[in-house]
Amino acid sequence: MNRAFAFAAVLAATSAMAQTATPLPANVQADLAVVTQDEAALQAATTQLRTDTTSNTAAVAADRTAIEVARLKLRMDMESLHQDALPIIHADELAILNALMQLHTDQLANNAAAVTADEAAVTLAEQQLELDMTALGLHHGLEAHRRR
Repeated sequence: MNRAFAFAAVLAATSAMAQTATPLPANVQADLAVVTQDEAALQAATTQLRTDTTSNTAAVAADRTAIEVARLKLRMDMESLHQDALPIIHADELAILNALMQLHTDQLANNAAAVTADEAAVTLAEQQLELDMTALGLHHGLEAHRRR
């Protein structure tokens, strides 16, 4: 009975807390805007190359150079985004670590009621990381964090 109540309480907290991503600082928002512009520039350069390949062979070399410039700029700006987003990602990963450590402690103590709540806390922490990674436009192998 206690276990069912604890699990229900954790589920209610999980759905209420895991609905929003961490608010993004201004520098991260600016990085996201720049990366979006870089992606558009790369797409435009690629489209231009396709167009010029079929009609204007003189511009093809310049188009290829434009694509290389766009790729390099995108890579550099993504690195800035990753660097600026590290505190958010690190906090989420630390929350997962703490939840896993608590789960491990309660598993060793054979505390079945706490294990259920701990498992829900791990799931909540993983969901928060996933939300933040999505908000940051980053793809993250969350499977590396999963213990199942």
